[in-house]
Amino acid sequence: MKKAVLFTVSLIMISSIVLALAVLNFTNAQRGKDRLAEFGSLDRMYEISNSIAFGFKQIFNDNSGINITLNGLEVTFEENLPNNNDDTFSNMVQGYKNYIESEDANIRITIDELKEDLILGIHPYNITYGHDPFGGNKIIVKTEQINYNKYYVEIDPGFSINSCTWSTSLGSLVFQLKTDDAQCDDTVSIDESQNNVININNGGLIITINNGMIIENNLAASKIITKISLNNINEKITVSADNIINMSYNDLDISKNSGFRII
Repeated sequence: MKKAVLFTVSLIMISSIVLALAVLNFTNAQRGKDRLAEFGSLDRMYEISNSIAFGFKQIFNDNSGINITLNGLEVTFEENLPNNNDDTFSNMVQGYKNYIESEDANIRITIDELKEDLILGIHPYNITYGHDPFGGNKIIVKTEQINYNKYYVEIDPGFSINSCTWSTSLGSLVFQLKTDDAQCDDTVSIDESQNNVININNGGLIITINNGMIIENNLAASKIITKISLNNINEKITVSADNIINMSYNDLDISKNSGFRII
């Protein structure tokens, strides 16, 4: 019991420190705000926007429970499903929003979608990785065009696998599942425009691929690694939360809408 209390207190203290650092970084940028027009309004606005974005990135990295990496053309997301970091993350971004808006009436922070579904965009591929909702039991990958060639899903289940059935249509998209259970692991080529379903434990965990992918876990929390292999279009790949920071300085006739980049 004492260990649990100490862990909770430690988590709160760490989260508070992260928020304090994010606020401090924003405050330092704000000190020159009143001289925005004097030193170049656009440059100063971008400096403030980048400062806010850096604070959001810190909060995401330390409180979301999601690890994102980029290796060549492969983007990897790793998190537990369900993800029990939702309340901490929500409180941190709400506190950060409240502080920023209280310091500058020209800035509005839009975090409803960030807190609710934590949707991240893979650019310039128009692919999103999100939840329904964040903290719930669904990971949702949405795509607008076929500019990727493989899904890899690795599950470290918090439960025993008793059954695993595959229902897929033959196509060109490679799908690989790894659970360390021989009856379930496989690599197949599927038609992503059809309804492809992998059903573990009779609806306990379901992976559906149909112009995107949904992973739904109705059993004990499990670590999910999702890798998306992208086609090479010779453009820089980024992962970001979009349309978060809205800045409008009417007296200077300048405005900016942006998000924060994670990688």
